[in-house]
Amino acid sequence: MAWRAARLLRRGSPAGRRGIAACIDPSVGLTEEQKEFQKVALDFAAKEMAPHMAEWDEKEIFPVETMRKAAQLGFGGIYVKPDVGGSGLSRLDTSIIFEALSTGCTSTTAYMSIHNMCVWMIDTFGNEEQRRRFCPSLCSMEKFASYCLTEPGSGSDAASLLTSAQRTGNTYVLNGSKAFISGGGDTDVYVVMCRTGGPGPKGISCLVLEKGTPGLSFGKKERKVGWNSQPTRAVIFEDCAVPVGNRLGAEGQGFSIAMKGLNGGRINIGAAHACVLLAQEHLTVRKQFGEPLANNQYLQFGLAEMATRLVAARLMVRNAARALQEGREDAAVLCSMAKLFVTDECFAICNQALQMHGGYGYLKDYAVQQFVRDVRVHQILEALWDGDALTEAVSLLWVWTGWFNWSELIPLRLWGRTLGLQTANSQFLLEGMPFRIFGGSMHYFRVPREYWEDRMLKMKACGLNTLTTYVPWNLHEQERGKFDFSRNLDLEAFLSLAAKNGLWVILRPGPYICSEWDLGGLPSWLLQDPEMQLRTTYKGFTEAVDAYFDHLMPIYKKGGPIIAVQVENEYGSYAKDPNYMTYVKMALLKRGIVELLMTSDNKNGLSFGLVEGALATVNFQKLEPGLLKYLDTVQRDQPKMVMEYWTGWFDNWGGPHYVFDADEMVNTVASVLKLGASINLYMFHGGTNFGFMNGALEADEYKSDVTSYDYDAVLTEAGDYTSKFFKLRQLFSMIIGQPLPLPPMIESKASYGAILLHQYISLWDVLPSLLQPIKSEFPVNMENLHVNDSSGQSYGYVLYETVIFGGGHLHSRDHVRDRAQVFVNTMYVGELDYNAVELSLPEGQGFRQLRLLVENRGRVNYGLALNEQRKVHSLLLILEKANYFEGVEVFSSWQGWEKGVVFVNGQNLGRYWKIGPQETLYLPGPWLRKGSNEIVIFEERTAGRIIQSVDIPYLGRTQYVD
Repeated sequence: MAWRAARLLRRGSPAGRRGIAACIDPSVGLTEEQKEFQKVALDFAAKEMAPHMAEWDEKEIFPVETMRKAAQLGFGGIYVKPDVGGSGLSRLDTSIIFEALSTGCTSTTAYMSIHNMCVWMIDTFGNEEQRRRFCPSLCSMEKFASYCLTEPGSGSDAASLLTSAQRTGNTYVLNGSKAFISGGGDTDVYVVMCRTGGPGPKGISCLVLEKGTPGLSFGKKERKVGWNSQPTRAVIFEDCAVPVGNRLGAEGQGFSIAMKGLNGGRINIGAAHACVLLAQEHLTVRKQFGEPLANNQYLQFGLAEMATRLVAARLMVRNAARALQEGREDAAVLCSMAKLFVTDECFAICNQALQMHGGYGYLKDYAVQQFVRDVRVHQILEALWDGDALTEAVSLLWVWTGWFNWSELIPLRLWGRTLGLQTANSQFLLEGMPFRIFGGSMHYFRVPREYWEDRMLKMKACGLNTLTTYVPWNLHEQERGKFDFSRNLDLEAFLSLAAKNGLWVILRPGPYICSEWDLGGLPSWLLQDPEMQLRTTYKGFTEAVDAYFDHLMPIYKKGGPIIAVQVENEYGSYAKDPNYMTYVKMALLKRGIVELLMTSDNKNGLSFGLVEGALATVNFQKLEPGLLKYLDTVQRDQPKMVMEYWTGWFDNWGGPHYVFDADEMVNTVASVLKLGASINLYMFHGGTNFGFMNGALEADEYKSDVTSYDYDAVLTEAGDYTSKFFKLRQLFSMIIGQPLPLPPMIESKASYGAILLHQYISLWDVLPSLLQPIKSEFPVNMENLHVNDSSGQSYGYVLYETVIFGGGHLHSRDHVRDRAQVFVNTMYVGELDYNAVELSLPEGQGFRQLRLLVENRGRVNYGLALNEQRKVHSLLLILEKANYFEGVEVFSSWQGWEKGVVFVNGQNLGRYWKIGPQETLYLPGPWLRKGSNEIVIFEERTAGRIIQSVDIPYLGRTQYVD
């Protein structure tokens, strides 16, 4: 049957001249010369290969003599120069010949393509002596060659191979092993990729070994499903002495040689072509219900689909071959695209042909099953090798000096890894393989746990490979000595989910994180110590950090998804203690952190935030000329990394909603990547400052941050796509050169209309039912109140009361932090804050209560004023019931209300304030229950009558970031 398939292809099927055979004619578009040597190859396949194909497979015969006959036709060195015995044909000519030969035996043709690749490597990269010594006998197939790249521990990734060659004088001593080597043990010449230098691709060289070299041995012959006409063994090198004169090209050029060799691949379209014809013939002769199967319209459609796939695959291969022979810059890309598409399409065609044979297709008497088995291995091998060729192609396209591989470098495939992320020769290495970080920031504490995976999948769909997250100390240890890593703070679960979804993690544990988060993530109870010096080696601070790290760091697992850990955060902008960064670094190392350490600073803080042993990274939004080169002035020969590329900006109460132009952002990202740097998008998904956790700025004046942390990021606050997402996805897709996962569906939003409120209770009415007040001779700041196991009060409000007689002027002496509403008894008098420090109290007679309801609007999170963030909580309750649908997101609008806080089913959504810019609060679907839901509102001044639920957020009037 194999012979029959080859004859059908050579002559055409009986009905083929006007049917499918004519449509898929492989000679269409060829020159007369090409048609001639195609006919020679088809004749050889039909007469010398196809009749023996089944026997070679069953008896595992390596058909040496048949291949030597093929060499007499010029098929032993097809694209090798004629002066050393080659045929001197082009890559397109070669693809035509291999396609024809594979109709006779796919397995044998696959080996011949490997042999041809080896001869071409010697011819192209060898010196004249090497060409004359090796090529003639290989072109005649007097001798046979094997290509040795794949290793047991690193697959076919040339950049991470471990086989080493140590040079001693004029000899290399070669040690290591190669796996799954076609022809291993039966061939005469071995083209070996080995490591002669340091880690990464620049340490790879290419040596040629001859059979009989002392120390060269082979493993047992592998038992395979297909490709049985070529032996496969491990090749073992034990102190093999290889002359330096057997090195192809310069030392360190091996990676480039390997990549260029792999461009040819082992795609055999001829097998698919043969299977189409076999299927057509079977449908013609096989009858069902008295009619040939060929009359079945469904099978006709299937055959037509196979033919269409075949023609498309052939065109892709020939297009790539033309690009190779013309030396075009896009050749490697087109070769990888061809392998990606054609390998799968050819197997699908063969498999569909087998299906059309029904039960007969599973019998060894029918050739189609052998084609299926022999072609299936191409999907495995080309998938392993294609990542190398494709990423090199993309680096050429983008004029990059780096190299990276996506397909194998994911956490679950490298679980238990040993080397981790390293730096060498100005690039990152992950398990010894060159790696580029395409990261995005997402904070688990700003996103409901139920949405973690959705956001991660959207990261992958955008083309990112790494997730970065801060760790907020003030949430994990809200009371001194009581640690919480549960529910939405389950960091270990978050990291495991990242690994499951193929994302590496850069962990930023602080202890200080900034992040527009209250006190930069530091717990407020630290401020109980009047001498406290935050972010220094002050004993009170370091003792607290040590206790926290003792509980945090056990979540780190060596060999897991964490590939880098940041030492503190932006310390160069603080820099109060020259010993502090060393302390934090050692605190991490002492607790078992072995991953790459990093620092993160803006340009002005770079030189002050360094610590020996950590890679310095930079933060910015606008790429100033020479900014990345400036990194070289503080650290030499290190990879460049933008730890925070600000995709948008945060908002303050009373200001605009800042946005950053999407095109400018994407163009800057593209520029950073073209300069060879890795990048982390801050933020990919911002989320929400739920509760009272927002931070504040204090430069010329105090400005507290809004509840929303939308940030005008790549995803919205609710996790919806923006134009930035699709522009970045297009950019990363082009760079990666592989199809990205489809973006997940967005969560539905709901608008339930207006909710009318009926029940109110005043703060003054609820006071008697609260806890007993704390009495003190002088006002006590929030952090020093004797509550929460003496950890003080961290957030919210404190009501201070005292007795006064008469009126007068109330002066805060600028001690109110951050805003106080002043009452005499229950009458509102006015407010005190940073700007209003004096207030007139009305005159009155007798005993009266002066009441100050003081709000912590958010502690400063950045700058030099962290030590001055002591603040000076009770709730006015408005209770109402509302019906929602379980799990559907909604936004609530607060028009008609003044200022306050909202709780839904016990979850604090955050603050609202009529001064804007934010006018809606985000309510995640998982926080809603089916049916009745409880809404509790603390309104400070003027309560509205309704709450309006909407399905679109309004974050305020926009202003572009300068």
